[in-house]
Amino acid sequence: MNTSGFDVLSIITGASVTDAFLWVMVGAFAGSIIFAASLSEYTTWIKVVLFAAAMIIGVLSSELIASIISFLFLRYLGASFLVPASLGAVISSALSVRTILFIGEKHECTYELLSKVKKNRK
Repeated sequence: MNTSGFDVLSIITGASVTDAFLWVMVGAFAGSIIFAASLSEYTTWIKVVLFAAAMIIGVLSSELIASIISFLFLRYLGASFLVPASLGAVISSALSVRTILFIGEKHECTYELLSKVKKNRK
């Protein structure tokens, strides 16, 4: 038992350390499907690609996001709270879909800025 923090995952589910990766996969799946399924303006193939990218990012960055959330709880709330990696996977996979879509969008202000730079070069 971890005495430095509060582990919600083991209290609720009784999950051991060996079950942690399974919960990370479930969390990444949940975070990926939340946003990939709600994208109505994209084709099925783009949704599948976004889902796969979010799933991979969610699994790989789950520990990092969970530790950042734990740090924020400690820093701003003064509570020692051990956030499970599965919650980090949900948040990171959901944020990754939004970040990918934001980067892929064509913003009008970017085009205005680029056109001003091109005009000044001539």
